[in-house]
Amino acid sequence: MLEGVIDEVYSTIKEAAKLELIRSIPIETLLDMAKETEVEDSPLRTRPNSPQLSPKNLLTDDSQLLKRDAQTYAENQRSEILPLK
Repeated sequence: MLEGVIDEVYSTIKEAAKLELIRSIPIETLLDMAKETEVEDSPLRTRPNSPQLSPKNLLTDDSQLLKRDAQTYAENQRSEILPLK
């Protein structure tokens, strides 16, 4: 049963990328971005409960990308990392 759910989610994500609702980013790019991340003292920008999604948003459940330093880097790049949950 779980395998069917995983296949369905994968299919949905592939279709969203094909329709350019989301953008695929190679892992190497994310690793480079994480390496270059600098932590700033400024507080994180607050998000509304229902954020507007755009090609500059990254949806993830990766705990490393949801940390403050990655969030700050994304904001500096005029992007936003949003949790899937």
